[in-house]
Amino acid sequence: MAINFNDIKASAFPTKGAIGLGGDLNLGEIISEGLKIVYVLAGIILLVSLIMAGFQMMTGANDPKAKESAGKSITNAVVGFFILFVSYWVIQIVEVVLGISILK
Repeated sequence: MAINFNDIKASAFPTKGAIGLGGDLNLGEIISEGLKIVYVLAGIILLVSLIMAGFQMMTGANDPKAKESAGKSITNAVVGFFILFVSYWVIQIVEVVLGISILK
């Protein structure tokens, strides 16, 4: 017996909100809107961490430990971007294969 998540309604949002939430929402719509917000926040965090690491690398040009720390921060930011990129495309592939709409 499978659970149909489209039958689960979100009554906590009685009216249309600023991000499009409201009315008769199902669990899939809530997850979809949440993922959009998560992707935007992750992109902002990525940008800020790259700027901070670049600034740290420039200010610590004479200190090898500071340069190494900044290099690790940049590597972590790039790995985080790769994970974000791959997760987005995995969701796109799941949408096509299963014929469902996750991020639309």
